[in-house]
Amino acid sequence: MTLYAKFAVFCFVLGNSSRDGGAFQTFSFSPKLSSQRRRLPTDLSVSLSWTSGKNVTDFSEDGRRKNRTTKRKLTPAPIKIVSIDHNIQSTDTENSHFNEFHKYLKRISQKIRNGERRVHRMDYELKRMEYMYFKLSEDHAPDSPYESYERPYDGPVFRPDLRSYSMVINAYSKSGLGRTAAQKCKEAALRYETFNPGYHANAFMIRGIVKAWLAAGDLDKAMEWIEKMEDNFAMTRSPDDAPDAETYTLYLEALSSSSAKESDPTAGSISMTILRKMGRDFLSEENLEMMPTERTYHATMMCQQKSYTGMTALNKMYTVLKQQVADYEEFGRPESQGKPGVSSVLPVIKFASENRGNMQAIHIMEECIDQLQAKFEETGDLDYVPLEQMFTLLFSAYSKVNFQYAGGLSEKVDRYLSMMERNKMKPSIYVTTAGRSGGLIEGKSEFADLRN
Repeated sequence: MTLYAKFAVFCFVLGNSSRDGGAFQTFSFSPKLSSQRRRLPTDLSVSLSWTSGKNVTDFSEDGRRKNRTTKRKLTPAPIKIVSIDHNIQSTDTENSHFNEFHKYLKRISQKIRNGERRVHRMDYELKRMEYMYFKLSEDHAPDSPYESYERPYDGPVFRPDLRSYSMVINAYSKSGLGRTAAQKCKEAALRYETFNPGYHANAFMIRGIVKAWLAAGDLDKAMEWIEKMEDNFAMTRSPDDAPDAETYTLYLEALSSSSAKESDPTAGSISMTILRKMGRDFLSEENLEMMPTERTYHATMMCQQKSYTGMTALNKMYTVLKQQVADYEEFGRPESQGKPGVSSVLPVIKFASENRGNMQAIHIMEECIDQLQAKFEETGDLDYVPLEQMFTLLFSAYSKVNFQYAGGLSEKVDRYLSMMERNKMKPSIYVTTAGRSGGLIEGKSEFADLRN
């Protein structure tokens, strides 16, 4: 092919490449007019790059500095407009709707182990993305972040979306920075609402803020954000704004471990109010995300134990357990959550064993074990098999009973030993020791005669 023919083919290819035949809407502009930014739609993200031959240069400060030093003529590539989804739910798969910037934030969260350094870097990158995007698309861009890091994000420029802010907020909630982290979470939520008019922080984002305030030990602030979540849901009725069982459970767990006085009944009454509300909202189908989990009932029990003492606390814990049993049947026996198995019953039996020699506490322990055994024999579900620890605690409680109430305890021990045998459980040294301490297994007749 002659030199003239090669030149003709080159001109033909160059002419075809300049035509607009792509699938995306594009805008082109001159570098001389870059100060006159074009206004872009508020629900779109920008993917911007500058090309120089085969090299791709980013639009950051470092990139522009490098361009000036190379003294090469740059050709502006088109801005690609890609629609984004502001909504995100906790049920989304891990990699769904992930763009390059989301993946970059995730790599930072996995690479930097120090919680404070990790979240500062993630928030810096988010602020830098805000600056780069809104500098192109708005008349009033946010200030450029003052910090600087080596090798910052240099990929396409996207409109910061709800997932980006949620990742930063969750990083703050796990950073261990106390009230500072909680304030930063609040600031990030306000930035999202400021830069995205018409949108508000949804339940997924607010849950991260609630976690931050709970980690800071401020339950009042956490409840304020839970109430904000409830108000948003009451206004929109959107599943994205619906409070879920996880948020309330986190609050109840923090409430049960708070530094309030043990004699203060506030935690116990508040927890019961929240538990009843969750069950009511779920059964009415007003909010299907509110079905209490096993953790919810356990946290409510611990709130009763925190607020009350002795048999009062035990009776209230037992009431919560019976509520869990009734709810489980009314909810349709869901497989994944709320099952009143051995893990739900064990806290009641443990606390009952601390009421040494109290016959009412012993009756509650016996009822718990008998109900578990009945459920196991009915369903064959191994989650209902009474634990050896439960028999040990019961026998130990028998050994502390006053003489006047000791009649018939030997027969009860025989019955529970037979129960263990039916469940193919061999009594360990702990079970036999607990029985011997009261003379209920070996030499029991001699001890029983002494008591009689």
